[in-house]
Amino acid sequence: MASVGLYKALVDLRQAKDEKGISHAGFHGLGGKALSLFQIMRESGVKPDAVTFVAILLACRYAGMIDQDMLGRAGRVIEAYEFVKNLGNVAGIWGSLLGACRIHGELELGEVVAKKLFTLNEGECGRVWMECGKAWGTRG
Repeated sequence: MASVGLYKALVDLRQAKDEKGISHAGFHGLGGKALSLFQIMRESGVKPDAVTFVAILLACRYAGMIDQDMLGRAGRVIEAYEFVKNLGNVAGIWGSLLGACRIHGELELGEVVAKKLFTLNEGECGRVWMECGKAWGTRG
C-alpha cells in the first residue's frame, strides 16, 4: 500500500509542476484539487507564473468557489489579502488587490499592498502611484 501512496504523491507532484494539471482539474469542476496541486507546486519550489494564476482563477470560477476567486470584487478585501499573501510575489495579483482596496475604501490595507507592490516593481512604479492617487484622491 505504501507504493500506491508514493505513486499518488509523485503523480500529484508531476501534475502540480504543470499548470495544465491545474487547468484540467478546474475545467472538470475540481477546484479543490486544482488548489491542492497549486499548493504542492509551491511547496516543491516551482515558481508559479501568470499562466498558473490564470489557471487557478479559472479553476475556482468553474468550481463556483467565490471564496477563493473573487474576494476582492465581492468586497471581502481583507480575506483577499490573506489569500494573496499565500500566493507569493506576483505583481499582477497584488495590483488587482490594490484596485480592490481602492474600490472598497480599504485605504489602510491599500497602503500595505502598495508597499508590497513597490518592492515587487522597483522599475515600474507608475501604475502603483496611479492607483494610490486614485484611492487617496477620493479621501475627503
